[in-house]
Amino acid sequence: MILLTSGGLLPLRGSEPALSGEAAERCAEKIREMERFTREKESGKSLSTPFTEEEINSYLQLVLKPRYHPSLRSLQVRFEQDRLQARAVIDFDRLRTSSTGLFRNLLAYMFSGTRILDADGRLHTGNGRGRYELEQARFDGRVLPSGLVNEIIAAVGMRQTPPFNPTEPSTLPYGIERVDIEPGRLVAHQ
Repeated sequence: MILLTSGGLLPLRGSEPALSGEAAERCAEKIREMERFTREKESGKSLSTPFTEEEINSYLQLVLKPRYHPSLRSLQVRFEQDRLQARAVIDFDRLRTSSTGLFRNLLAYMFSGTRILDADGRLHTGNGRGRYELEQARFDGRVLPSGLVNEIIAAVGMRQTPPFNPTEPSTLPYGIERVDIEPGRLVAHQ
């Protein structure tokens, strides 16, 4: 399995990310701690919470997957220095049936079935806001224009609960001020 980097293809460590119930629970506990900190935050105090790829991927797959819109079959991430790589398996037939207007017609014309979207970019965060800047994308191994891929990412994101568009600036959850991405982990700063 591969994800992209700005210089070309980068193999993932192993064919599938490590997943475990224990890692998913560690992630969930860290999120609960961040929620508590947000509710009880004292003036001048801050909290930095590290998350590993294993924790995030386990949480995405074992906890959040049942909540995904049916068009998003799976999602996994990889962290490099200041970079966020993601692989999404998207069911375009299900996405198309929940879309409207011109985008629905475009999806029907261009895509069907289940496809793999690999994305490489940067997560820009600061002052409690964040957005994902797509730099490269491959769709079933073929390079696609970033504009089209941003539309696909937005369409899938807007079908989630709650709806969101990761390519547009938005308020970060849990009072997070910024996120630092390092090889194998990210750190959320409240």
